[in-house]
Amino acid sequence: MDCCLENKIKPLHDAIRSMGLHAILTGIKRCDGYSRNDAMVEEVRKTYDGIGYVQINTLLNCGERDVRAFLDVNCIPLNPVYLSGYSSLDCEPCTLPNEDMALPERHGRTEKDSIALTKLRKIGYF
Repeated sequence: MDCCLENKIKPLHDAIRSMGLHAILTGIKRCDGYSRNDAMVEEVRKTYDGIGYVQINTLLNCGERDVRAFLDVNCIPLNPVYLSGYSSLDCEPCTLPNEDMALPERHGRTEKDSIALTKLRKIGYF
């Protein structure tokens, strides 16, 4: 959990503050896992130091196939790490290759327990 705070949440919140952003776009999808079931397309959030912003989850109601079809139609290449078996990236210590790409794309992530995920979402984790 500390790695997510240091590697993702704090840098994102620092960028929101330093760039004066009022909104961010994410790529989270409901099909990513149960922790996203209660997510909304637009969520009012705060940085760790209290700056408000809107998180817009543009792909929330899309599935993996929807995203892949969009990439194919628009000739957008897949990230090379995806082709190396990393179907979903998290912090370096929390990311493992997905040995069977037929499994869900987030299969390559370590499992964070529900308590940790609840705490992480409260401090800015998607």
